[in-house]
Amino acid sequence: MTDQRVCQKESQEERLSEICSPDAPLQGQLSIFCQGGIIDRHFGRDVCSQFIRDPFTLGGGVIQKDGMAVLLLDDLVLECDKRQPTEERCISHPAIACEDTYHLVAVYQGMALCSLGFQDFSPTILVRQIQGVRGQGSLLSSFYFGRALLMAMINWSTAVGVDCVSVLGAENNKWAKESYWYLQENCIFQGSSFRKAAQLSSSEEWAIRRGAKDKGIYVGLLPSQAFRLYDQNALAVGFSPDGRGNYELLIQK
Repeated sequence: MTDQRVCQKESQEERLSEICSPDAPLQGQLSIFCQGGIIDRHFGRDVCSQFIRDPFTLGGGVIQKDGMAVLLLDDLVLECDKRQPTEERCISHPAIACEDTYHLVAVYQGMALCSLGFQDFSPTILVRQIQGVRGQGSLLSSFYFGRALLMAMINWSTAVGVDCVSVLGAENNKWAKESYWYLQENCIFQGSSFRKAAQLSSSEEWAIRRGAKDKGIYVGLLPSQAFRLYDQNALAVGFSPDGRGNYELLIQK
């Protein structure tokens, strides 16, 4: 980890410490998610800037492509949100469909871009949902949003005294498994194991979607998409396999 990244991490923890008390029970810390609002105004500058995709570049706090501004990092903040009690939508950002109780939401100029959903299994946090908001693909393509959200989860967990953060792997992902079995039944993944299906390339995914569309078959979250979104992103920010198809990171105290 570079000196610059250490400084960024420390500055985030200092900001988070203003709203979090390491001595308070985790359930008390989670009460901020009921209130909603910004918990890191510099999420774009300090976190997302570490995960810029090729062929995008970073200059002067702006993600650019071919010399044109794509996203202003100072306008990208992190908010907390909670699932509505009667509907699978977030309270402050109903554009986000959710199953999990608590959410970290990346918000750009007032619009939700992506979110990370998790459950409290004190003293462990389990991340079960990482998703982009429909219609925001052009902005999300400029950085690895899954890695940025996981890093934000690590920072928040460190600030509030969580012992361990776990990420559900693709092979345990409900939506990826349902898509796999549905496509198996419709002769799309015949003879292919889930793990093999999780290794498909983007071009192979496109061919499957095109074939399914021709047959009038709906395709949800493919195993290979889930693998990139959960498994690869977790490994990229320091998580380790736990032997059960998931990934975990012990928080240093």
